[in-house]
Amino acid sequence: MPHPRTCLHALSAQRPPIGSPRWAPLRALFACALLAFTLGRGEERNDTLELKPSKAEKPVPPPTSAAKVVIVPTDVDRQLGNLGDMLQRAAGLHVVRTGGIGDYLGVSVWGSSEYQVNVYVNGVLRNQANDPSLFLGDWDMSRVERIEVYKGLAPDDLPGSPMGGAINIITRDHAGGPALRGALGAGSFGSLRANGSVEYKKENWRGRFEAARNQADGDFPYYDDNGTEFAPGRHPDGAPRLSADDLTRKIRRNNAHAFSELAADLSFNPTPATETGAQVDVSDLHKQIPAPGPNIDSTVTVSAFRESRRVFLRGYGKWSGTDAEGSFDLSGTYLGDAYVDTSKGGGSVGIGYDDDFNAYTDLLAVLWGRTKVTGGLTLSALVSYGISGYVYSDRIADREYPGLYRYAGEGKLTPTYVLGRHSLQAILAANLTMEEQYGAAGSPFRTAASGEEWSDHWSLRLGYQYRLREGLWFSAQAGDAYRVPTFLERFGDRGTVLANPGLRPEGGANASLGAHAESRRYSQDIQAFATEGRRIITLEQNSQFVLVFRNTGATRILGLESRTAAAPRPWARTELDLTLMQAADVSGGSGSGAYKLIPYRPTTQASLRQTLTRRAWTLAATGYYQGLAYPNPSNRASLFDSYSHNTEWQSRCDLDLSWRVKHLLLAAGAHNLFDQRNFDFFNFPLPGLNFAFTLQADY
Repeated sequence: MPHPRTCLHALSAQRPPIGSPRWAPLRALFACALLAFTLGRGEERNDTLELKPSKAEKPVPPPTSAAKVVIVPTDVDRQLGNLGDMLQRAAGLHVVRTGGIGDYLGVSVWGSSEYQVNVYVNGVLRNQANDPSLFLGDWDMSRVERIEVYKGLAPDDLPGSPMGGAINIITRDHAGGPALRGALGAGSFGSLRANGSVEYKKENWRGRFEAARNQADGDFPYYDDNGTEFAPGRHPDGAPRLSADDLTRKIRRNNAHAFSELAADLSFNPTPATETGAQVDVSDLHKQIPAPGPNIDSTVTVSAFRESRRVFLRGYGKWSGTDAEGSFDLSGTYLGDAYVDTSKGGGSVGIGYDDDFNAYTDLLAVLWGRTKVTGGLTLSALVSYGISGYVYSDRIADREYPGLYRYAGEGKLTPTYVLGRHSLQAILAANLTMEEQYGAAGSPFRTAASGEEWSDHWSLRLGYQYRLREGLWFSAQAGDAYRVPTFLERFGDRGTVLANPGLRPEGGANASLGAHAESRRYSQDIQAFATEGRRIITLEQNSQFVLVFRNTGATRILGLESRTAAAPRPWARTELDLTLMQAADVSGGSGSGAYKLIPYRPTTQASLRQTLTRRAWTLAATGYYQGLAYPNPSNRASLFDSYSHNTEWQSRCDLDLSWRVKHLLLAAGAHNLFDQRNFDFFNFPLPGLNFAFTLQADY
């Protein structure tokens, strides 16, 4: 089965995104803010759509050993937005995606690759056996309370030591009593959305049940340059830009999706200091896959689709005391992923008739505890053990091949010392991995490797924080990390990606220096960061539809990010995020290599969000800007990915208008106002101007 990420990498070079003249790069970004400010005069009041005050909104310093940002969506974000837009707003993050639910969505932190970022839900690791981007693309925002992003390494209470960082999605918590919520919405391209929840509390018991349905025809218009923008033999300045007269308007076909999800959790508090509970999450996705080239329009009929069924189970227990606390987690995930292509050569990758089934399984047990030793010294420890498996079945040949299994144990020891306004923390992590490979010669994995392979990895993270006063602190972090190659990278996908069982784990280090200041109406974060990666795993292209992962070299990334929030009036709130970064090739040593740009990661990225309220009305305008993202002066594979952009700049603007009275919320949104001519996250056809409407009632 061709992996969705594989298909995207293989095809990304066929059509670059549409650019615009250099002299107007910031026009669309600030047009949204200007429009919003001209409309914003009214009585002083808070945004009715914001969440009620929670721990995430208080001025609490981040963990000493990690740079942290908390993203809190409004009710309108949950019903009209998506996870990609929410993450794209934050400084230091870059989102790569090809659409909505069911499509590819990868997140880069500080210029890392998407594979280098761990994904958690309520603190539970969810991307052991599979690509985290597949999980992020299948997420319904109606369940989200907040998103915690840790840049660099994960904190001491999360398993794993990712090179790029961690994304922890926190689902909605219990309201504390009986509660009902339901929402129904519709939008462009045949999209329909419905979701709801019910919860109940009695004495020490709490329960919650949620259901969601999201579907769309997905046949949207886009603008295509017919492959004429790239000239043979690229050069650092890129090929000449095209005008609007060179574009052809086409329809993206066979792009429908239908996503259903059921989730439930039950918790019991026998005492105020203890809690135990269980969670279950079941989802089903049917996603059609369009023709291979973006310039293939409705004249070509394809029949390729992916069906994914996921089951997640979790049991947990928590205890907290005066000077100590602890938790235990046991979770398991099953993902059945089927790929069907009946187009016989005209399908998503053009390899002919296909009917494959992949089964991924994860089992993870985590034990964590923290205790106060003496004075300002606190000690925490984490022990985890995980089992991941992958089995492939060829349903045409009616054959199931031997599986691949990985067993990994991890230990973390974290001393933290607080002396007055100073905080020091060190995280020492050790990982022991054993992998069983059963891929005989002639198997679909195209490798003769079999047997067992052992490896061990160590990482050390140091952090320092100085609190000058309440709401003002300075921090510094530094540490190293590693990443073991995924099943896809080592064993291919039987379609477009060749196996490379000889891949070595990636190694890396990162450091940051930051400051945070906030008052009642203003907050400011500034962060300087530097990362270095060794043995970077790159997807290189051998021919039109055949690729292979290789350890290609080393790179160093330097960057600066700024995050500003201001609410000078109770009826107005402004958020501005800015990221600047550049990369150097250091494969030949620390002093060699000139600066290069990072594939799919622009050197300049900004988002501006303006929220205004008047009585029961709220207007939110969001503008995005991406600078130059052309990484390489040649057609050769780059350090991170297979192909490069030639995007000088891109901009986009979204508008959301809502009206709320008591328990009723009405909202409408117009997204990508300037159409796809000016914005494209991934050099691939994405919907241009589109509309959405939703009605939500709660009690």
